[in-house]
Amino acid sequence: MPTTTRTVTKRIDAEEGWASELRCYLSTMQRDVTKKTNLVDWWQDHAASFPMLAHIALDVLPAQASSGPCERLFSSTK
Repeated sequence: MPTTTRTVTKRIDAEEGWASELRCYLSTMQRDVTKKTNLVDWWQDHAASFPMLAHIALDVLPAQASSGPCERLFSSTK
């Protein structure tokens, strides 16, 4: 499929969009975030302000870091 000017423009807008969104996020103090904050809930609540970052965060945050049975399975293969 040939790349059109419209496709390139959309790609550039998307790249500038996430970069701009990240700069905005980093420049604002998120005072409502504490050690006890449920980050999944926080990103859901702030998805309208940071839609691309929220999408990334909500893809990553709910993933379980590890589980006991999984770790035992890999350690038993030695």
